[in-house]
Amino acid sequence: MRGSQKYLILIFSLWLCSAGSLTPVHESPKPADFTRIGKDYALFFAVDDYSNASPTFTNLRNPIKDATEIAWELEKMYGFETHIYRNPSKSDIIRELTQWRQKAQQFQEDAQLFVFFSGHGTFWDFNLKGYFVPFLPSGTRAAYESYIDLTDIGNSVAGFPCNHILLAIDACYAGTIDQAIAFRDGDYARPGASSAVEKQRIVSTQLLHKSRLLLTSGGKVRTPDGVNNSPFSGAIIGALRDAYTRGDGLLMYSDLLARLKRVNPLPHEGVLPGHASGGFVFVANTTPNPQVSSPVTPSPAAPIPAKTEPVASSPATYTDASAGTFVLVQGGSFDMGCTSEQQNCGSDEKPVRRVTLNSYYIGQYEVTQAQWRAVMGNNPSNNSGCDQCPVEQVSWEDVQEYLRRLNARTGQNYRLPTEAEWEFAARGGSRSRGYQYAGSNNIADVAWYLVNSGLKTRPVGQKSPNELGLYDMSGNVWE
Repeated sequence: MRGSQKYLILIFSLWLCSAGSLTPVHESPKPADFTRIGKDYALFFAVDDYSNASPTFTNLRNPIKDATEIAWELEKMYGFETHIYRNPSKSDIIRELTQWRQKAQQFQEDAQLFVFFSGHGTFWDFNLKGYFVPFLPSGTRAAYESYIDLTDIGNSVAGFPCNHILLAIDACYAGTIDQAIAFRDGDYARPGASSAVEKQRIVSTQLLHKSRLLLTSGGKVRTPDGVNNSPFSGAIIGALRDAYTRGDGLLMYSDLLARLKRVNPLPHEGVLPGHASGGFVFVANTTPNPQVSSPVTPSPAAPIPAKTEPVASSPATYTDASAGTFVLVQGGSFDMGCTSEQQNCGSDEKPVRRVTLNSYYIGQYEVTQAQWRAVMGNNPSNNSGCDQCPVEQVSWEDVQEYLRRLNARTGQNYRLPTEAEWEFAARGGSRSRGYQYAGSNNIADVAWYLVNSGLKTRPVGQKSPNELGLYDMSGNVWE
């Protein structure tokens, strides 16, 4: 963390505030008349780091990001208890599944368990089996014995002492776990809003019998990673969101299947051992507010404000001619403060606390001297002969005047980040790999500092970016 001194802002990034005149994408929800908070659970095993498996498998963009977004919806809007395991090895996955099998003995009788796997998948023609590819620790050979048989995953999850289970696998060849490939017919949404009594009846009917349900992102095919989300995960996120913004707050398994019919490649559905005609239903703890007008999506060219939830359709970046290029930071939860990988922490960084943030945009680069001069007409920097170097020697009050003028010029509402927002972005947001510095465990890879800077600031964006594509979040000058 950076220290607090007279000149608190020696380098700063511009952020788009949630306040302002731009129209929000979603109408405001209100408390639901029927909820299931405290009864449902979700486990996520997401792998995007395949650096030790190269060149057999490449790193992926979206598995951890997808898991984080789905988990956010389930926890915040559906009352699930969620747990995300980022880049787990084979032994990690086996250990956690074993422990959760024991924990499930304490679940309530009508509890539901959603288990989500996301990462690379592969198929072995020799034994006609599909495999999920976990994170491979250094020295582990990229071979089938290092992967996890999809059938083993299915059998393990089906054996949990929980009456209602939905297993979703977002990976290539995931459909080879099951030969039953058929979608149910039916529309996605039920018209109108159900009463609390009707919702209770629907949920009770769905959970009357034991369920062991399966969804995969495809059959015996390769499936795309996607841009902002994989097609499979994006459909799940959209279905969850629509249920509480446009529907009656209930998302049944059949509703989800109907939504997934729109995805290419076509996902598969099936059942696991022990299924007995039961269902699965996501019950939102909020419903749409009828006093709020229908949602209006802003023009793609307009900057999108921070939302009350991650928005998969928001552009990953946008550029403002006066303010620079911005990167979307998808909302999520993280441990803020002096976590285990940090060193030389200050007393104000303890104790570590769990923080949850909405989505927002942050400047990809530090504000440069050229940008400052274009708005303010001066350059207060010590190293003032470098237009592409970050502006420095500016106070908090100076920055507020800069923002006032910038907002007047652009018609937007830029602001400085909160401490939590800056730290989440610096750590790599939902893509974080737990590095000591912003993007690496080797400070020289990502930062200009005492040893390599020549005691002066350097042009922005010359070092490697962090996991979100943000530059100079460590080094160059103090934030």
